Amino acid sequence: MDKHLFYERLDELAPLELQDEWDNSGVQIDCGNDEVKMVLAALEISFDVIDEAVSKGADMILTHHPLFFEPLKSIDSNELSGAYSQRLIRAGISVFSMHTNFDNAPYGMNDMILEELGAEVEGCALDERGEEIPCLKMAVFPEAVSVEGISSRLHEILEYQSPISITGDTSAMADRIALCTGAGGCFWKDALRNGAQLFITGEIKHHEAGPARECGLNVIAAGHWGTEWLFSDFMKLWAEQRCPEIELIPSELRCDPVDATRIFVEKE
Repeated sequence: MDKHLFYERLDELAPLELQDEWDNSGVQIDCGNDEVKMVLAALEISFDVIDEAVSKGADMILTHHPLFFEPLKSIDSNELSGAYSQRLIRAGISVFSMHTNFDNAPYGMNDMILEELGAEVEGCALDERGEEIPCLKMAVFPEAVSVEGISSRLHEILEYQSPISITGDTSAMADRIALCTGAGGCFWKDALRNGAQLFITGEIKHHEAGPARECGLNVIAAGHWGTEWLFSDFMKLWAEQRCPEIELIPSELRCDPVDATRIFVEKE
């Protein structure tokens, strides 16, 4: 498939203009190949992911987390980003990232997880100025469910990739919830303001969790990795419909850097 056409299709799914100002989604490395044949989808670049891409013959890696957040002043193999870059370029593997543009897209991982939980997505939460927060979704259950029950179901959906922690009352019932995958703890006040009884995110800081609890908001933190690794599977399903000419395969590597656990999915 023509590389630029592939980029266009990705932009249809999650336009780059939706990314936050501080972000760097889009082309990270372009090795100059005009055609894209095999793409490895992964949460982020690591040496293991690069090795996997090489072993599978991928000519591109599609990630959620960008390889570069800051402007490059040099490519130094003694620095991690430089070592990644050199290995990727030598292997002829390009890198494209979809970060907050994917988070802020009309349909993404937040919606997918909420639907898997059995909740009906209402839409984006509103900030104190009444403006939409695209990466924070509100949803309701037909009937109230216990925080513990929601936590157990969430753990199943995320295939037990990361430990789950709960702040608040596990026996409390909730029928209105807010969800933001990844590092979404900073949105706890917005979740509360929008009437959520439960806020689900990837990670929340101590000084966010304490006040949230004091204000009566229950919080489930399911891990930054745990709530976002589904990006790879999501993109595989998308590519089968929108880019059938490309073989897009999810990374088999499951590695939460917080606990350094590595589990490889067994092939059938």
